[in-house]
Amino acid sequence: MLDKNERVEELVRSVGSMIGGSEKDLEVAERCASLFKADLATNMVVEFTSLAGEMGRHYAKTSGESEDVADAIFETVLPRFFTDKLPQSTAGCIVAVTDRLDSLVGLFAAGCAPTANTDVYALRRTAVGLIAILQGKRLTVNLRDAVEEVARVQPLKVDDETKNAIIEFIVRRFESSLLEQGKRVDLVRAVISEQGEDPWRVQAALSELEDLVAEKENLDVALEVYGRPSRLIKSKRDMISTLDVNDELFESDIEANLYAAFQQAKQSIEANGHSVTSVVSALRTMQVPVDDFFENVFVMSDDDKVRANRLALCANVAALPNGILDLNQIQ
Repeated sequence: MLDKNERVEELVRSVGSMIGGSEKDLEVAERCASLFKADLATNMVVEFTSLAGEMGRHYAKTSGESEDVADAIFETVLPRFFTDKLPQSTAGCIVAVTDRLDSLVGLFAAGCAPTANTDVYALRRTAVGLIAILQGKRLTVNLRDAVEEVARVQPLKVDDETKNAIIEFIVRRFESSLLEQGKRVDLVRAVISEQGEDPWRVQAALSELEDLVAEKENLDVALEVYGRPSRLIKSKRDMISTLDVNDELFESDIEANLYAAFQQAKQSIEANGHSVTSVVSALRTMQVPVDDFFENVFVMSDDDKVRANRLALCANVAALPNGILDLNQIQ
């Protein structure tokens, strides 16, 4: 337990920085991390395990620790069950997230990952608690970066396969949680397949997508615009060797217009924070140039360079939603 305590203490500043904690938050988190498991060694908690965290806060206060540190110590055990409250302070969130990540990474590395029938170390509950904090407190953190950082201090080597398994495990728990809340399967998968490594971003993107589904018209147009180049690229993927587009190979203004529309759409998406709404809006503005291109330009030209250039142009248009949502999932 001391080893775990020291690992979490070492990690809270880097993980806390990923979460966006202030310097004061990080200082409180570091002090909290040095003490938050101490109550587990007391007779009171050994006898009454449900008092873990509660007694830690009590002992911290009676030992002269600040209210911020004492409260953060209690918050590290939250949430203890499905309907439990979440940590209120950023410092408490930082230590709670770091502690759960350390448990997941360390136990997966030790070969203790849950199976279909067993979960001896309650890692599913650990992952659900982690997700609840990130989602409920609107904390943006890239799980891959966090897992990489936590793996750095483990006593066992954590290979890439194990890291991927940890991330997949967390993402699948998150997906299950969203579906249990009644979210549409296709919408969840559309977002989680592209942004699953950041649970809060998934939640925000899913809310945007649900609003767009309710409006229907804008999303329907975007799906149609995206679908034409996407279907072509899917069937010709083995013929695409580059995504570089050479405007000197354009043989008509129609190609130039589509390329200009693509560049403007890409800039618009970037300027609007790569949001779901920005993708749908950008694709919607491309309806005319996309329709014009597919109705008047023969993509599979006999000229190898022209054909490759047109395929690259289509591939770029189809790639606009990448990293934001997978429109192919939406039914």
